[in-house]
Amino acid sequence: MKNIYSAVLCCLLLSVSLYTQAQTTLTSGSRPLIGQEFFLTSVSGSSYDINQGLSGNNVWDFSDLPTANTQEALFLAIENTPHAPIYEDIADYAILYKDSLQFGSSPLKYEFFKMSGESLLKVGDANIAGVVSPLTDGMDLMRFPFTFGDSYTDEFAGSYFVGQTEVIRSGSVSVRADGYGNLQLPYGEIENVLRVKTTISLTDAVPGTEFNLEIELYTWYHANLAYPILQILYEGSEGVSTIVTNLTYIEHPDIPIKQAIGIPLAESIALRTYPNPATDWVQIDYTLPKSANVLANIYYMNGQIAQQLPNTYQLAGQQQMALAIKDLPKGMYLLELMIDKEQVIRKLIVE
Repeated sequence: MKNIYSAVLCCLLLSVSLYTQAQTTLTSGSRPLIGQEFFLTSVSGSSYDINQGLSGNNVWDFSDLPTANTQEALFLAIENTPHAPIYEDIADYAILYKDSLQFGSSPLKYEFFKMSGESLLKVGDANIAGVVSPLTDGMDLMRFPFTFGDSYTDEFAGSYFVGQTEVIRSGSVSVRADGYGNLQLPYGEIENVLRVKTTISLTDAVPGTEFNLEIELYTWYHANLAYPILQILYEGSEGVSTIVTNLTYIEHPDIPIKQAIGIPLAESIALRTYPNPATDWVQIDYTLPKSANVLANIYYMNGQIAQQLPNTYQLAGQQQMALAIKDLPKGMYLLELMIDKEQVIRKLIVE
C-alpha cells in the first residue's frame, strides 16, 4: 500500500534551452531513447541543506556526497516489460531499475510515463514485490515550457490490488520551479541548472481505513540532459514522526562539467567509431585517461543486447577494438562503451 510516487521526476525526457541570466527553460522533447542506460547513486537516511523556498540564483554544494551504492537504470519500450498488458494502452515508455531503487519507503522496479500534449504524465509503477499501480487519471509531472517562477497543481487517481484487496488511490501534486544556479557534485560543478520543487499528497483507501502520505521532491535539471541530475526526497506519513529521506544523483552525466578531478569522460576518451554507417566491421578508437576495465555492447533500439565483447582490463593510453557486425540486421543501434562504471553511448547504423 506504500507503492508511492516518489521517483516521479527521475525519468523526464526533456529538451531544454537557456534563458538569459543563466536561467533554464524546460521544453517538451521526443520520448527517451529506448535502450539508453544511466547510473544513479543513492544515499538514504541523512539530512541535506537544500535552501528551501523561492531561492533564485544559488550554488548548491553536494560535493561531499558518498559515491558508493550505484544503481543502473534503463529506458524500455512498454512491450519489453512484464506489465505490458496493463500499460500498453496508457503509457509511452518505462524505466527499469535493474537492481531496484529505493525512493522513500518503497523500492521501485518500474515506472511508466506518457506524453499528453504539452504535459508529461506518470501513469503508474511497479515495486519489487510485484504490486502494480496504474493510474486512470495520470499525475502531471511537468507542463511545458517550464522555467524559474512557474508553478501549477494537478490531481490524480487510480486503483490497484494487494492480494484480493482493491486499494483506491487519489491525490494532488504541486510543482514549482523555485531556484536556478550551479550544482556541485562529487565529480565536479554543473552550471545553469534549474531546481523544481514537487509536493505530492497521496491517499490510499481500503474499506474502513485510509493511509495518507506526504512527499516533497527537490530536483535539479541541466540544459542538455534527459533526466534530473539530482533528486532529494522527503516522505512522511500521517501520525508518524519519522521522515524517510533519500537522495539520488546521476553518475558522470554526459554534459559539460567543471571537473573536480580531470575532465568529463566523454571528452577525455576521444571516442571515435568508423565506418559509421558500417556493413561488416566497426572500429572503435579511444584514449583511456587511466587503466580501467572496458566493456563494449551493441543494443537494439528496443533495449535488448545485440552483441557484447568480454570485459577486459586495459592500460591507460590509446586503445582500439573491432566489432564484427555482418550478422546484424540493417538498422540503427546503440554502441555502449563501459569504462569501469562510467558510460559513453554513440549511435551506430548498420547497412
